[in-house]
Amino acid sequence: MTTRSDRLTACFGTPAWAWIRDRLRRNLTNGRPIPQMCNLQNPDPSEWDAATALLGRPASHPGKTLRVPTADLEARLVRAGLCGSLREALETLDGPIHSRPAETRRANAIWDGLAAMFDAEIARWHALLTSQRPDLSALVLSLISLRSTPIQLDRAALRTLCQRDTGCAGELLANLSCVFDVLAGATPTDIPRSQLAASALGDSHALDPDKLLFRAMARLAQQTDVSPRDVWKCYRVLPEEVSSSVLVLNFRFSGSRLAEAINGFADMGEPCRLLLRHCNQLVPHLPQDTVVHVCENPTILEAAAIELGAACPPLICTEGQPSLACQKLLIACGEQSIQLYYHGDFDWGGVRIANYVRRIVPTIKPWRYQTDDYDRLDNGRPLEGLPVEADWDPLLRSAMATKGNAYHEEQLLVDLLADLRHSTTP
Repeated sequence: MTTRSDRLTACFGTPAWAWIRDRLRRNLTNGRPIPQMCNLQNPDPSEWDAATALLGRPASHPGKTLRVPTADLEARLVRAGLCGSLREALETLDGPIHSRPAETRRANAIWDGLAAMFDAEIARWHALLTSQRPDLSALVLSLISLRSTPIQLDRAALRTLCQRDTGCAGELLANLSCVFDVLAGATPTDIPRSQLAASALGDSHALDPDKLLFRAMARLAQQTDVSPRDVWKCYRVLPEEVSSSVLVLNFRFSGSRLAEAINGFADMGEPCRLLLRHCNQLVPHLPQDTVVHVCENPTILEAAAIELGAACPPLICTEGQPSLACQKLLIACGEQSIQLYYHGDFDWGGVRIANYVRRIVPTIKPWRYQTDDYDRLDNGRPLEGLPVEADWDPLLRSAMATKGNAYHEEQLLVDLLADLRHSTTP
């Protein structure tokens, strides 16, 4: 049996009517009413014939423009028992029509509600800390300032922070409330970040610097352009300064008993692993015009210690993607205008790491890590992964993609050690 939907499709769902269906859907989707007249320039014969057949007469006078009165079109479809309205016909044939302005209004209302909930919770946190944690007066002042300038955490700011995910915003608010409740009940003294995270949320990594929760806490403290260490100072929370480290050889520092201890490793030509805690206290102290070499793999540093010992110039190893401690040391070198030279694996992962290092210290230079160095290598393994541009050498990506070989840093070990032995930087 032919259904009503089948009859509607045969009558108004044909390709010859696609132009007017699309036009009417766009109007309704954008919140505009159905126009009284729809015009089509230069219709083909099938479009003209379809309009004439459905409307029972020529849709307009013969010419180059097909004019369809939408009220007449709707009336004929309804009288034929094919639909209850023109909108119903459009939705039956091509799916539901959602008004974007209406959806935007609904979404904005949801985000406004979430922003109001955040505002109410910020007021509660302010009251809690004021009564129970007078040692966090600076944070309390930040919360007061945040509430007096709603643009700091309004609908748009909150939506951006949570990447337009309302569920994420609700979860973030609940997690923040748990953290502030624990902070308010804590003894007025510094507590480790992992302890706060575990106590508040049952996850010692919930407040790691790469998490949304940390970014939100930085915003609440109005410390969005500073280091994680500075953010946690506002909360009297200790960052995990012992979980991040950097491997160095013959690096010297000044200013403290700790520096003297670290320099003892350099006197012996022995590798030393510095904690983030150490990097936050130490100041690099190297002779003028000293250059610092940076490698990706610990095998290079180990070989330098064995072959050259105390005669090796200062060497830093990123051990792949540089840790927070490594970043801290690299930045400290850059701030003192110490010239850095970098070498890494000739593969796409190595290039990405090198690009990241260059973003940390834009003045760093390549160390046997350019197109000519790559072209001279033999016996590589197949190059895998997605290609990436080398920020320091616009020709390297093309050379690697063409040759198709990857080379570990260790394959240049003899040349790298020769450079270190003579303290040169090709």
